Amino acid sequence: MRQILSTLAVTIGTPAALASGPANLQELLNNIFRFLNYLIGVIGVVSIISAGFQYVISVGNPQKTKNALMSIIYTAVGFTIAVMARSFAELILGKVSGQPNIQSFISEGITTFLWVIGIASMIMIIVSGILYALSVGDPQKTRTAKDAILYSVIGLVIALIAGAGITALNTFLSTGKLV
Repeated sequence: MRQILSTLAVTIGTPAALASGPANLQELLNNIFRFLNYLIGVIGVVSIISAGFQYVISVGNPQKTKNALMSIIYTAVGFTIAVMARSFAELILGKVSGQPNIQSFISEGITTFLWVIGIASMIMIIVSGILYALSVGDPQKTRTAKDAILYSVIGLVIALIAGAGITALNTFLSTGKLV
């Protein structure tokens, strides 16, 4: 028991170290993300076990089986998003930290956000193309895939136009010229 407590104290930190707080923003964010990752991990495992149990006791009932499988899928997707959130936050913080003024800070933040939108649009175009290829002539699936491609292309065009606008505005504010 003593060994477990000493290991726990080393892992978590001594009470004096916890009372003093993190030294900087990066350390604070690391502590928050570490706690959230543990919490999400526990919730995800419990949710998948619960959905697995529901799947087992569904006894072939199609609706219960579908609900259990959807719970497993949603949990896996949520867990993936949660794991990727830390990388996304570090990307954003890396881009916007150290900017000399608020104009550069906002400009870099918006530019990074537009890159994320552009990448998401490209991924959706690819996924929608695959869905279109797999629609096998079903009019509903074909229309859904076409709409997804259209909206993804519109999103990509808006991100490109907004990026060009931000660049032009930043240039104008920095130099007084639009060139």
